[in-house]
Amino acid sequence: MRESVGAYRLLEHTGEDRLGELHRARDTARGRTVIVRVIHPALRADPARRAALVADASKMTAISHPAVAALFDVVDSGSGADEGDDLALVHEHVDGKTLAATLGGTPLNPRLAAAIAIQIADGLAELHAAGWSHGAVDAAHVAINPRGQAKLLDAGLTHWLDPDRPASDDVAALGSLIESMTGRGLPKAQWADDLRAVIARTRADHPRRFESIPTLAAELRSVSAMLEARADAAPMPRAAAGRPVAVWFLLAVTLLALGAWFLTR
Repeated sequence: MRESVGAYRLLEHTGEDRLGELHRARDTARGRTVIVRVIHPALRADPARRAALVADASKMTAISHPAVAALFDVVDSGSGADEGDDLALVHEHVDGKTLAATLGGTPLNPRLAAAIAIQIADGLAELHAAGWSHGAVDAAHVAINPRGQAKLLDAGLTHWLDPDRPASDDVAALGSLIESMTGRGLPKAQWADDLRAVIARTRADHPRRFESIPTLAAELRSVSAMLEARADAAPMPRAAAGRPVAVWFLLAVTLLALGAWFLTR
Protein backbone atom coordinates (compact mmCIF):
# COMPACT_ATOMS: atom_id res chain seq x y z
CA MET A 1 0.00 0.00 0.00
CA ARG A 2 1.24 3.47 -0.78
CA GLU A 3 2.17 5.51 2.27
CA SER A 4 0.91 8.99 1.53
CA VAL A 5 -0.99 11.31 -0.81
CA GLY A 6 0.11 14.90 -0.57
CA ALA A 7 0.10 15.89 3.10
CA TYR A 8 -2.03 12.88 4.07
CA ARG A 9 -0.44 9.79 5.57
CA LEU A 10 -2.46 6.71 4.68
CA LEU A 11 -3.14 4.49 7.70
CA GLU A 12 -5.65 1.87 6.68
CA HIS A 13 -7.41 0.74 3.51
CA THR A 14 -11.11 0.75 4.39
CA GLY A 15 -12.86 0.00 1.10
CA GLU A 16 -13.42 0.81 -2.53
CA ASP A 17 -16.18 2.34 -4.63
CA ARG A 18 -16.71 3.44 -8.22
CA LEU A 19 -14.62 6.56 -7.73
CA GLY A 20 -11.62 5.12 -5.96
CA GLU A 21 -10.02 3.42 -2.99
CA LEU A 22 -10.88 4.63 0.50
CA HIS A 23 -8.26 5.04 3.23
CA ARG A 24 -8.36 6.22 6.79
CA ALA A 25 -5.55 8.75 6.90
CA ARG A 26 -3.81 11.37 9.00
CA ASP A 27 -3.78 15.00 7.96
CA THR A 28 -0.21 15.81 8.95
CA ALA A 29 -0.72 19.55 8.55
CA ARG A 30 -3.78 19.80 10.84
CA GLY A 31 -3.35 16.75 13.06
CA ARG A 32 -6.74 15.19 12.34
CA THR A 33 -8.07 11.88 11.04
CA VAL A 34 -9.63 12.03 7.57
CA ILE A 35 -10.82 9.73 4.82
CA VAL A 36 -8.82 9.90 1.59
CA ARG A 37 -10.46 8.64 -1.60
CA VAL A 38 -7.69 7.90 -4.11
CA ILE A 39 -9.32 8.17 -7.54
CA HIS A 40 -9.06 5.17 -9.86
CA PRO A 41 -6.38 5.38 -12.60
CA ALA A 42 -8.90 5.16 -15.45
CA LEU A 43 -10.66 8.32 -14.31
CA ARG A 44 -7.38 10.11 -13.57
CA ALA A 45 -6.24 9.41 -17.13
CA ASP A 46 -9.43 10.81 -18.73
CA PRO A 47 -8.86 14.60 -19.04
CA ALA A 48 -12.52 15.56 -19.47
CA ARG A 49 -13.86 13.42 -16.61
CA ARG A 50 -10.95 14.38 -14.41
CA ALA A 51 -11.56 18.09 -14.94
CA ALA A 52 -15.30 17.66 -14.26
CA LEU A 53 -14.70 15.75 -11.03
CA VAL A 54 -12.13 18.27 -9.80
CA ALA A 55 -14.53 21.12 -10.59
CA ASP A 56 -17.41 19.48 -8.69
CA ALA A 57 -15.27 18.49 -5.73
CA SER A 58 -13.60 21.90 -5.50
CA LYS A 59 -16.99 23.59 -5.26
CA MET A 60 -18.05 21.18 -2.51
CA THR A 61 -15.09 22.18 -0.35
CA ALA A 62 -16.88 25.49 0.24
CA ILE A 63 -19.84 23.75 1.95
CA SER A 64 -19.58 23.81 5.74
CA HIS A 65 -22.51 22.58 7.81
CA PRO A 66 -22.75 20.30 10.88
CA ALA A 67 -25.11 17.93 9.05
CA VAL A 68 -23.00 17.58 5.89
CA ALA A 69 -19.87 15.44 6.00
CA ALA A 70 -17.25 17.88 4.76
CA LEU A 71 -15.10 17.52 1.68
CA PHE A 72 -11.93 19.16 2.98
CA ASP A 73 -9.52 19.07 0.07
CA VAL A 74 -8.81 18.00 -3.50
CA VAL A 75 -5.30 16.70 -4.14
CA ASP A 76 -4.54 17.14 -7.84
CA SER A 77 -0.87 16.87 -8.64
CA GLY A 78 -0.79 16.18 -12.37
CA SER A 79 -2.56 15.49 -15.64
CA GLY A 80 -2.95 11.73 -15.36
CA ALA A 81 -0.13 11.01 -17.77
CA ASP A 82 2.69 10.56 -15.26
CA GLU A 83 3.18 7.49 -13.11
CA GLY A 84 3.51 9.64 -9.99
CA ASP A 85 0.30 11.54 -10.65
CA ASP A 86 -2.13 11.88 -7.72
CA LEU A 87 -5.82 12.68 -7.66
CA ALA A 88 -7.62 12.25 -4.36
CA LEU A 89 -10.53 13.67 -2.40
CA VAL A 90 -10.12 14.28 1.32
CA HIS A 91 -13.29 13.79 3.35
CA GLU A 92 -14.31 14.35 6.94
CA HIS A 93 -13.91 11.18 8.99
CA VAL A 94 -17.32 10.44 10.52
CA ASP A 95 -16.94 8.28 13.61
CA GLY A 96 -20.20 6.36 13.70
CA LYS A 97 -22.53 4.07 11.79
CA THR A 98 -24.80 4.66 8.84
CA LEU A 99 -28.46 5.13 9.60
CA ALA A 100 -29.14 1.92 7.67
CA ALA A 101 -26.92 -0.01 10.11
CA THR A 102 -28.50 1.77 13.09
CA LEU A 103 -32.04 0.92 11.99
CA GLY A 104 -31.37 -2.75 11.38
CA GLY A 105 -34.89 -3.11 10.00
CA THR A 106 -36.56 -1.84 13.20
CA PRO A 107 -38.35 1.55 13.46
CA LEU A 108 -36.92 4.31 15.64
CA ASN A 109 -38.64 6.17 18.40
CA PRO A 110 -40.53 8.98 16.60
CA ARG A 111 -38.82 11.74 18.59
CA LEU A 112 -35.43 10.42 17.50
CA ALA A 113 -36.63 10.06 13.91
CA ALA A 114 -37.87 13.67 13.91
CA ALA A 115 -34.61 14.94 15.46
CA ILE A 116 -32.54 13.16 12.80
CA ALA A 117 -34.83 14.37 9.99
CA ILE A 118 -34.49 17.99 11.14
CA GLN A 119 -30.71 17.80 11.02
CA ILE A 120 -30.77 16.21 7.56
CA ALA A 121 -33.22 18.85 6.33
CA ASP A 122 -30.96 21.63 7.60
CA GLY A 123 -27.99 20.08 5.81
CA LEU A 124 -29.98 19.79 2.59
CA ALA A 125 -31.10 23.41 2.93
CA GLU A 126 -27.43 24.46 3.07
CA LEU A 127 -26.69 22.42 -0.08
CA HIS A 128 -29.70 23.85 -1.92
CA ALA A 129 -28.75 27.41 -0.98
CA ALA A 130 -25.36 26.77 -2.60
CA GLY A 131 -26.99 25.47 -5.78
CA TRP A 132 -26.56 21.74 -5.06
CA SER A 133 -28.94 18.89 -4.49
CA HIS A 134 -27.94 15.61 -2.88
CA GLY A 135 -29.87 13.29 -5.18
CA ALA A 136 -29.56 10.14 -3.08
CA VAL A 137 -30.95 10.84 0.39
CA ASP A 138 -31.44 7.46 2.04
CA ALA A 139 -30.36 5.56 5.13
CA ALA A 140 -27.11 4.47 3.48
CA HIS A 141 -26.09 8.09 2.88
CA VAL A 142 -26.66 9.29 6.44
CA ALA A 143 -24.26 8.58 9.30
CA ILE A 144 -24.89 9.11 13.01
CA ASN A 145 -21.86 10.00 15.09
CA PRO A 146 -21.46 9.22 18.83
CA ARG A 147 -22.69 12.73 19.73
CA GLY A 148 -26.01 12.02 18.06
CA GLN A 149 -25.33 14.26 15.05
CA ALA A 150 -26.61 13.20 11.65
CA LYS A 151 -24.24 13.64 8.72
CA LEU A 152 -25.15 13.52 5.04
CA LEU A 153 -22.51 11.49 3.19
CA ASP A 154 -21.12 12.00 -0.32
CA ALA A 155 -22.87 15.31 -0.93
CA GLY A 156 -22.11 16.54 -4.44
CA LEU A 157 -20.68 13.18 -5.51
CA THR A 158 -23.63 10.79 -5.70
CA HIS A 159 -23.84 11.05 -9.50
CA TRP A 160 -20.17 10.08 -9.69
CA LEU A 161 -20.54 7.16 -7.30
CA ASP A 162 -23.61 5.71 -9.01
CA PRO A 163 -24.11 7.28 -12.45
CA ASP A 164 -26.82 4.76 -13.35
CA ARG A 165 -29.00 5.77 -10.42
CA PRO A 166 -31.56 8.45 -11.32
CA ALA A 167 -31.19 11.51 -9.10
CA SER A 168 -34.03 11.62 -6.59
CA ASP A 169 -35.90 14.72 -5.52
CA ASP A 170 -34.52 15.64 -2.10
CA VAL A 171 -37.92 16.60 -0.65
CA ALA A 172 -39.51 13.31 -1.69
CA ALA A 173 -36.43 11.34 -0.65
CA LEU A 174 -36.43 12.87 2.83
CA GLY A 175 -40.11 11.96 3.18
CA SER A 176 -39.31 8.37 2.26
CA LEU A 177 -36.43 8.38 4.75
CA ILE A 178 -38.71 9.57 7.56
CA GLU A 179 -41.11 6.79 6.65
CA SER A 180 -38.32 4.21 6.74
CA MET A 181 -37.15 5.48 10.14
CA THR A 182 -40.61 5.31 11.72
CA GLY A 183 -41.95 2.24 9.93
CA ARG A 184 -44.49 2.13 7.15
CA GLY A 185 -47.27 0.88 9.43
CA LEU A 186 -47.64 3.87 11.76
CA PRO A 187 -50.24 3.27 14.51
CA LYS A 188 -53.48 5.18 14.96
CA ALA A 189 -52.31 7.94 17.27
CA GLN A 190 -52.09 11.71 17.08
CA TRP A 191 -48.28 11.72 16.95
CA ALA A 192 -48.44 9.29 14.04
CA ASP A 193 -50.97 11.46 12.24
CA ASP A 194 -48.58 14.42 12.52
CA LEU A 195 -45.75 12.44 10.94
CA ARG A 196 -48.06 10.94 8.32
CA ALA A 197 -49.09 14.44 7.26
CA VAL A 198 -45.44 15.50 6.86
CA ILE A 199 -44.61 12.40 4.81
CA ALA A 200 -47.66 12.88 2.59
CA ARG A 201 -46.74 16.49 1.82
CA THR A 202 -43.32 15.43 0.48
CA ARG A 203 -44.93 13.51 -2.38
CA ALA A 204 -45.08 15.02 -5.83
CA ASP A 205 -48.85 14.57 -6.25
CA HIS A 206 -49.84 16.22 -2.95
CA PRO A 207 -51.75 19.52 -3.49
CA ARG A 208 -49.95 21.14 -0.52
CA ARG A 209 -46.52 19.68 -1.25
CA PHE A 210 -43.64 21.39 0.54
CA GLU A 211 -42.21 24.04 -1.77
CA SER A 212 -38.68 23.66 -0.45
CA ILE A 213 -36.49 21.90 2.07
CA PRO A 214 -36.62 24.90 4.48
CA THR A 215 -40.43 24.75 4.60
CA LEU A 216 -40.21 21.01 5.28
CA ALA A 217 -37.64 21.66 8.02
CA ALA A 218 -39.93 24.23 9.66
CA GLU A 219 -42.82 21.75 9.73
CA LEU A 220 -40.56 19.05 11.16
CA ARG A 221 -39.59 21.42 13.98
CA SER A 222 -43.25 22.03 14.72
CA VAL A 223 -43.99 18.29 14.78
CA SER A 224 -40.92 17.66 16.94
CA ALA A 225 -42.13 20.22 19.48
CA MET A 226 -45.54 18.53 19.59
CA LEU A 227 -43.95 15.11 20.06
CA GLU A 228 -41.93 16.46 22.97
CA ALA A 229 -45.02 18.04 24.53
CA ARG A 230 -46.94 14.76 24.28
CA ALA A 231 -44.08 12.55 25.45
CA ASP A 232 -45.23 12.53 29.10
CA ALA A 233 -48.95 12.61 28.38
CA ALA A 234 -49.36 9.72 25.93
CA PRO A 235 -47.59 6.39 25.44
CA MET A 236 -45.03 6.36 22.68
CA PRO A 237 -43.98 3.22 20.83
CA ARG A 238 -41.64 0.97 22.74
CA ALA A 239 -38.53 -0.77 21.47
CA ALA A 240 -38.87 -4.06 19.74
CA ALA A 241 -37.52 -6.99 21.73
CA GLY A 242 -33.76 -7.06 21.54
CA ARG A 243 -33.38 -3.40 20.56
CA PRO A 244 -29.79 -2.51 21.56
CA VAL A 245 -29.43 -0.18 24.53
CA ALA A 246 -27.09 1.92 22.37
CA VAL A 247 -30.02 3.08 20.23
CA TRP A 248 -31.83 4.46 23.28
CA PHE A 249 -28.65 6.13 24.42
CA LEU A 250 -28.50 7.63 20.92
CA LEU A 251 -32.02 9.01 21.41
CA ALA A 252 -31.02 10.85 24.57
CA VAL A 253 -27.78 12.17 23.07
CA THR A 254 -29.46 13.24 19.83
CA LEU A 255 -32.24 15.12 21.60
CA LEU A 256 -29.71 16.90 23.82
CA ALA A 257 -27.56 17.76 20.79
CA LEU A 258 -30.59 19.02 18.89
CA GLY A 259 -31.63 21.19 21.84
CA ALA A 260 -28.19 22.77 21.95
CA TRP A 261 -28.35 23.28 18.17
CA PHE A 262 -31.68 25.12 18.45
CA LEU A 263 -30.24 27.43 21.13
CA THR A 264 -27.32 28.42 18.91
CA ARG A 265 -29.31 29.03 15.73
